[in-house]
Amino acid sequence: MLPKSHAEWSEDWQYAGTLRKALNETIQMAIVGTTLGALLAFPLSFLAARTTSLLRPLSVAIKTFLNIGRAIPIILYALMICNVIGLGAPAGALAISIERS
Repeated sequence: MLPKSHAEWSEDWQYAGTLRKALNETIQMAIVGTTLGALLAFPLSFLAARTTSLLRPLSVAIKTFLNIGRAIPIILYALMICNVIGLGAPAGALAISIERS
């Protein structure tokens, strides 16, 4: 499990610098995606509630939309968004935000 020579340890520490950048980008993507999802879900929650919605059919339509959205795995959202805007952190953040709402 652990390398035997000191030279192998230094290679591991050099690789840790590369991983730190990717880890920071992943954490930022998760924070931005969750925040956008919460901002999107907040008004939809009031429209979906029976007590605060103005029209009953509107409430049912939004609940149906949210249920269908929850049934689709996040990887499919990511694939669709990557086709539109390409690979990268913005695509991941958008996929997370759509999944969280």
